[in-house]
Amino acid sequence: MQTNQHGAWVQALAGVLYDLFNDIGLASDIGKKQGEQNILMSDMVWLMTKPGDVLVLDRNYVDFALLAWAVKHKRDLIIRCATNGFAVIQEFWQSPEDEKIVALTLPDTPNTRDFVHENDLPESVQVRLKVAL
Repeated sequence: MQTNQHGAWVQALAGVLYDLFNDIGLASDIGKKQGEQNILMSDMVWLMTKPGDVLVLDRNYVDFALLAWAVKHKRDLIIRCATNGFAVIQEFWQSPEDEKIVALTLPDTPNTRDFVHENDLPESVQVRLKVAL
């Protein structure tokens, strides 16, 4: 059973697309408790945004398929990263550097590989890692 930081059971996941510049909600969705990718891959995000828009996401959304999807659809992302996950991100967190540009490559996970190939997404994406103070 998955719990959150307060010890409560996580039963579902909600996503909200909010326009920070105009201070208005654009769309929302609710899904399975481990459906971060499904919510962000839904039409609500891509139909309500346009190329060049910046999406600000929390650390649950550091997912290769999502990053590759955003690159293909010309959306920029700002994501707070956890210290675990991609090896290159873990190495960055353990280094004294406060900023670095790295390439993330398609992981070996069968579902991710299938999704990337089925949607003709890039197998490598360049990201900028930065320590925020």
